[in-house]
Amino acid sequence: MTRKQWVEIFVAAAAIAAALALPALSQQGGVQEGAPVSRAGGGSGTSPGIPDIMRNVSMVEGTITGVNIPFAGGGPIVSLLNGLISFDINGARIVAAEGGAALAEVRVGQRVMALLKDPATQSGGMVKAETVFVMQDSAVATVRGGVEAVDVAGNSLTVLGWKISVDAKTAFGGPREGTGVKGLSDIKVKDEVTVTATPKDQSLYALRVMKMMEAPQPTETVIGSVVSIGTTSWVIRTAEGREVTVLVTAQTRIAGEPRAGDRVNVIAQRDSAGNLVAVTIIKLSDVPVTLRFRGVVTSITDTLWKVRPFEALEQEVKVTRETRITGNPRVGDWVDVEGNVASGALIATSITKLEQGPPTVEVSFEGTVKSIESSVWMVDSVRVMVSRRTEIVGSPAVGDRVQVTGQRGSAAFMATRIAKITR
Repeated sequence: MTRKQWVEIFVAAAAIAAALALPALSQQGGVQEGAPVSRAGGGSGTSPGIPDIMRNVSMVEGTITGVNIPFAGGGPIVSLLNGLISFDINGARIVAAEGGAALAEVRVGQRVMALLKDPATQSGGMVKAETVFVMQDSAVATVRGGVEAVDVAGNSLTVLGWKISVDAKTAFGGPREGTGVKGLSDIKVKDEVTVTATPKDQSLYALRVMKMMEAPQPTETVIGSVVSIGTTSWVIRTAEGREVTVLVTAQTRIAGEPRAGDRVNVIAQRDSAGNLVAVTIIKLSDVPVTLRFRGVVTSITDTLWKVRPFEALEQEVKVTRETRITGNPRVGDWVDVEGNVASGALIATSITKLEQGPPTVEVSFEGTVKSIESSVWMVDSVRVMVSRRTEIVGSPAVGDRVQVTGQRGSAAFMATRIAKITR
């Protein structure tokens, strides 16, 4: 299956799940709030909630306020927020949450999510859509793409050609649970962002600007004997006699207290200059060490599985005829892995499918109710998803102060309880 097909399947599932406000959404691990294209878990990115294939997908989401065909053979042109955002859907694939696929589904008042063609392949002009998912109605638009310009003095940024204003009330976050991005000055050109916008004074105004996590760099493995240990670099001699220099930083994790002459396993990444920078350096031993961890399966072959622990680097797991495999796990499933580590290799003694992924953490916040719909509340600038499982206490109405308890999801805050504050 192609990358494009996987993206379409992934986003279609996200659109339908959002429209139905499935309780299962609240079980996904917390990643950047406001990123609608990462609503499904089990991916192979830096967080299980965001697959790598979604990292570089440009998109826009919002409610259609206009559809027109400006010239023969062109368009239709879809407008959001009364024309502040427009894009061409000529030739785009139309996918409706209810199962339809006709162009007639794209009409004023419908909520849509559009996957956009790579801006680098377009020679200017209007942004073009590749696939359009018809979703549910809402009062905001969500844009995801690369930042083209940042004007700190003018309080604005430009994404996919659309200039979007910010002010002191705009919420900033990312790359992980809001850490590290406090304002517009932390956003740089070429950053991937998700912007939740609304009309204000005939312009686009950002309610939230969420910087996305960078796609993980590929890793390289070096196994060999330590020749020398320096403050900023180590030299490793491989079994072929080749000496490899790896840089070490404050972020390099070193385990086993390796010394010169010891055998080590080095996992490293290339920096912009092509140097190997060590992520981990682990001393190897001929004495087997038992290891047990949980993670999501990212690939399976007859002799080698790859499993990514929660918020950690992917681990290669060798399987043999003696490996006990329980529950028929497949790619995307969470598993419990137990095995022995010897000479840098993990040989699994058992792999067991788990019924649930990593535990979620409940948090609470207070705010003022701005709007109430059947499945979505706006509390201050936070989009709160509610379901039949959500406990509503005190009959809160628009304008009331409430305490919201639940989990941060990939597209919104998933509420388990909303209580009116009467103090």
